Amino acid sequence: MNDLRTQPDRSHDAKHPEPAILIQPQGQRLRSHVFQLRHVSLVRGNILVAVSLASAVWISHVPELRPTLWLLPPLLLAMWGAAETTRCLQKRWSWYHGGVLLLLYADLMVAVLIAFFLIYPYFIPVSGAQ
Repeated sequence: MNDLRTQPDRSHDAKHPEPAILIQPQGQRLRSHVFQLRHVSLVRGNILVAVSLASAVWISHVPELRPTLWLLPPLLLAMWGAAETTRCLQKRWSWYHGGVLLLLYADLMVAVLIAFFLIYPYFIPVSGAQ
């Protein structure tokens, strides 16, 4: 019969470490790093860029681009998201660092696309296109 009292104590054994159990203090909620601006978060940067792209597409009525300055807040939001992604870069190269660089290039493409939505409608009358 295998009783718990007869088993050896492995709490200090290096081969079988105790699992880390997160104990939440009474009355405090567990918060994610997404909502804590002092901590770096790739998720926060990606969400900011995705929301700014979706709002820019909605504001500019993409098939028929119309001139509007309401695209400035999505452009600033995309730049803030790119800055949040830049905070996640590490000093030495690794696969994580390469993935963050790839996300930075994507953030740059979104910011340039929003800037195109903002600037291009003002040049249509100048070019004479109908």
